[in-house]
Amino acid sequence: MRLDNQVVGTTPYETNFDSYGTRRITLYKAGYLPYARVLKLEPPWYADFPADLLTEVIFPYGWSDVRIETCALQPVREGEISSPDLEAVLLRAESLRRAEPAGPRPSTVPPTTPTP
Repeated sequence: MRLDNQVVGTTPYETNFDSYGTRRITLYKAGYLPYARVLKLEPPWYADFPADLLTEVIFPYGWSDVRIETCALQPVREGEISSPDLEAVLLRAESLRRAEPAGPRPSTVPPTTPTP
């Protein structure tokens, strides 16, 4: 699992956050398509000005804001590619790196078939 493009661990994941705003969640699991979502976290009524003056200074009750996000990962279907074949990508990158000023030569990398 990634939170704001940083690997944070596995699910279920629990964290405290210091500020509201936009966060990006990305989930990965072998055999499933990646899942990414941008969350816009709005502050609750007690954390918004001017109510926060009362709830944090005059009545410091210990408010907590709990957010729960759920999703269902979709399995990879037969013949569908969820990530590139690393070896083929590296071979193509090497051929581009060694390309002449006129450009790369036609690819000598044999086409690959996805493995389920």
